[in-house]
Amino acid sequence: MRRKVIEEWEARSGKHFDPTVQELDHKIPFAKGGGHTMDNLRVVRKDANRRKGGAEPTLEDWFRIWGRKDE
Repeated sequence: MRRKVIEEWEARSGKHFDPTVQELDHKIPFAKGGGHTMDNLRVVRKDANRRKGGAEPTLEDWFRIWGRKDE
């Protein structure tokens, strides 16, 4: 699953996944019931993911999530 999410992100963004800069994020935190599924995983910058932590997504996050405007 992880490889597939990264491959799709690379194809869509034209960027190469760099594990020192990016990581996989659960849109809905795993601790809050989000799964390890394609529709719940995305590639984001590590610093952005650290700020988010296990917080519930805000309304702005939902617009970004469903608009596929990943960071």
